[in-house]
Amino acid sequence: MKFVAPSARLRVSWQGTLSVCLGLLLLVSLPGCRGCLGVDPVAEREKKKKQEEEKQLQIKNLENYQNANGANTENALKQLQHGAVNQENLFELMMDAVKYCSLGQITNALFEVGGMYRRNM
Repeated sequence: MKFVAPSARLRVSWQGTLSVCLGLLLLVSLPGCRGCLGVDPVAEREKKKKQEEEKQLQIKNLENYQNANGANTENALKQLQHGAVNQENLFELMMDAVKYCSLGQITNALFEVGGMYRRNM
């Protein structure tokens, strides 16, 4: 039996092989250990599949949101850009814009008129 440092990582591959790794050095490898340490590779794949489905659903919801608010979106973004150029208080304009625009649309609109913020070091 080999000593395993506290920083060692245990991992289970999708084939069900349990490995104890310390940096790049493989200390122990046990084939056929599916479900060891409470990690089930099949469940992990299903979890990733569900995450991808949720991601696609969110993208579809965003597209539907943007299509439903088409005319109001353009007006709100133009007002926001105008306020940014004229150095007005953007809080009220942003509160109106979030009713019709996504965060990405607001960010891109402000980036077009103001560019990227860079701190002086």
